[in-house]
Amino acid sequence: MVRFSEATVAQVFRVNLDNAIAALCTLPFADGMPPTCQGLSGWVFEATIRACLAEELAGVVEDFPLHVRPQVTLKGRAKADLVVGRTVIELKAGGLFGPPNKYLEYVEYARKIPKSG
Repeated sequence: MVRFSEATVAQVFRVNLDNAIAALCTLPFADGMPPTCQGLSGWVFEATIRACLAEELAGVVEDFPLHVRPQVTLKGRAKADLVVGRTVIELKAGGLFGPPNKYLEYVEYARKIPKSG
């Protein structure tokens, strides 16, 4: 049975983002001011997708070792947002997407990612 739909993931993301912002506001130096840093929503989105995917796939096949790894280095500074087994996933919470060929040069690097054990 599928637990997470597009709508439920979006709802979980909004709750997680609100919680992250609230938690950051409680830091002593923040003085209750919400963060304005770029990248927070992307980080929360990636973490939310990773957590939902891990929960969704847990126990699907009893002996299937679930490996969901975030921010896997492909080459240099290039990183895959998420690797599930040997599947490389690039995630976007919003904003502009690069040109379609932006990631083509990384395909060979992604194919060389070692299987996690």
